[in-house]
Amino acid sequence: MNSFGRSLLFRFAAATLIALALDSSDALAVPPVYVVVSGAENPFDGIDVGGFVAPALADLDADGDLDFLAGERFGAFFYFENSGTPQSPIFVARTGTGNPLDGAVVDEYSWPAFADLDDDGDFDLVSGEHFGLPYYENTGTAVSPVFVARTGVANPFDAIAALNNPAPGLADLDDDGDLDLIAGGSDGLFRYFENTGTSLIPIFTERTGIANPLDGQDVGNFSTATFADADGDGDFDFVSGMPTGTFTWFENSGTAASPILTLRSAEESPLFGLAAHPFSTATFADLDGDGDPDLVAGAGDGKFFFFPAPEPGAGASAAAALGSIALLAKRRERRALR
Repeated sequence: MNSFGRSLLFRFAAATLIALALDSSDALAVPPVYVVVSGAENPFDGIDVGGFVAPALADLDADGDLDFLAGERFGAFFYFENSGTPQSPIFVARTGTGNPLDGAVVDEYSWPAFADLDDDGDFDLVSGEHFGLPYYENTGTAVSPVFVARTGVANPFDAIAALNNPAPGLADLDDDGDLDLIAGGSDGLFRYFENTGTSLIPIFTERTGIANPLDGQDVGNFSTATFADADGDGDFDFVSGMPTGTFTWFENSGTAASPILTLRSAEESPLFGLAAHPFSTATFADLDGDGDPDLVAGAGDGKFFFFPAPEPGAGASAAAALGSIALLAKRRERRALR
C-alpha cells in the first residue's frame, strides 16, 4: 500500500470509531460510561454561534482528526478546524474562504450531517431547514472540500415530502451497503426513508407503519436523529435530543440487517444522568482517541456540551459511532485493497 493509502486508513481509524470487532464471537460488549465535563475539559467551551445549535464532526482536511461544523437557528454554518490532535482537539473558528461552507445559508435550522452520498470517497453534507433537506455535494477532495448546493433532481432528498424542521441522521440500517435516512422534526416524530437506489445514486423511499423502525415514537417536539453503538454491543442504536435537554435512547434489539429500535427508560439508558440545556441535539464521535463514541450535544441557548466515555470496558466491542462515517471508512478500506 502506498503512503497515501496508509494515511487514508490511519485518518479514518483515528478520526472515527469503526467496527473493529463485529465478527468476533467471543468479544464481551461492555457499554461505555459517559461522564459530564465542563470548562477547559470541554473542547467546545466558549463556542457561541447563536441559538438552537446542532453539531457535526468529520475530518474535513485529511489531517487525521475531527473538525467541527455547527448549524444554528437562522440557517448558517460555522466551521471550526481542529488544530489540536485526535486525542486533544482544539477547535479554531475559520471564516471567509477558510470555511468550506462560507456563504451557504438554508431556510432556518441548519442541522447538519456528513455522509458520502455519491460514493466518491469524500464527505458530502445534508442539512435540515424549515421545510426540506438541502444537499451540498463535495466537488472538491477529501483534503480540500468544496461544497456545492444541489437542487431539483440533483438533490437526492428533493422528492421527499415536506418535513418541518427536519434533523437528518444517516446510517446503513438494512446492511445493504448504502445509507438510509431517519429524520426527526418539530412534531417530535421520526420518518424513515430506505435507500432503494445505490451508494452511488441514492433514492430515498419513505417507509411507514411497521416498515419504519421508529413508527409511533414521539419525543414531544423537535426530535433529532443520530446513530451510535451507545451500549457497546456491535450494532447501531438510535439517539434523539429532547425538549428537556436530555437524550432518548432506542436500543437496537434486532440485528444490523434488521434493526428493532426499542425505546428504553431513562434508567436503562447508557445516557442516563446526562443533560444539555433544553432542546438538545446530539452526535457521536471519538474525540479523545480511546476507541469509543463520545457524545457531543448542542442546545437551544447556543451552548455545546461534551460527554466523553473515557473508560471503555475491558473486552468491549468497538462499533461505529457515526453510521455514515463508519460506512465511508469501510468503503475507503475496500478501495485501498483493490
